[in-house]
Amino acid sequence: MRSDNGFAYAKACGIIGKSFLGKRTRLLAGLHSLNDLDKIVFPNQHKDLQDKELLADFKNRIEKRTLDKILPVINSYVPAVKLLVLTFKGYEYSELLDGTELDRRYYLELMESLFELGDEDRETAQKLIADEICIRNCLWMLRLRAYYNMTGAQVKKYLLDLRFMGDVFQKKQSLAHKAKASLDFHLDMRQHWEGWKWEKFLNPQEDSKHWVADPRYFQNAASIYLRNLTYRSFHSNPLTLSSIYCFIKLMQYEEDLLISAAEGLALGMENPSLFKTQEAI
Repeated sequence: MRSDNGFAYAKACGIIGKSFLGKRTRLLAGLHSLNDLDKIVFPNQHKDLQDKELLADFKNRIEKRTLDKILPVINSYVPAVKLLVLTFKGYEYSELLDGTELDRRYYLELMESLFELGDEDRETAQKLIADEICIRNCLWMLRLRAYYNMTGAQVKKYLLDLRFMGDVFQKKQSLAHKAKASLDFHLDMRQHWEGWKWEKFLNPQEDSKHWVADPRYFQNAASIYLRNLTYRSFHSNPLTLSSIYCFIKLMQYEEDLLISAAEGLALGMENPSLFKTQEAI
């Protein structure tokens, strides 16, 4: 497995070095049109189309681009590694994961796949998955309370009350704990959230405005946090399966970033609006 990790990691490094992550994200900040973005991402395959048609075509090419990057790295492992396959396939139907039983089964299977690995291969991926599930629960808590006025008891039914077992999480605390702990915090009182685990993802208090928690701001900030944490973890844990898990997630994050940029440019959004939240958190 160690030799497989080395080959896969070297291949992944080459791909990430050419991606629009890390310092190369800045290349997107000077663009003013979807056509400009298309030329930057696909210098030899850009299309001369109207924005509406170009947007659909660009999305299709981006999805294929992600697929073409991830599959050769995953396929370098024989036999296949369940953690990597699940991470890749989970993204294919990520829009369906909305607190349903399908969502719960997927994360349970992903967690169980970790314990087919040795400690070194498992540790970083386990921490990242735990953060992802915890943050996902908190995001759903905010959405359900802000958009649907659900009570705490109603919100709890949609949370993934999962627990990690093993060396890293000896206390076996529920990954829904942080979301549950905030159910009594008022959505329009910023001081109630002070000291909360994910307080830094909340929209800031503006002096001239009445503060109300914004789930969209939280989602964007949390996504950037997870992306940056995954990026650092990829470089900090070479020659482990966790680094390849990070690679898959990074390619998925890049796809999201490029599609979001394309959608914003197609709507005529200013570049500062698109990328002002891309700084590390």
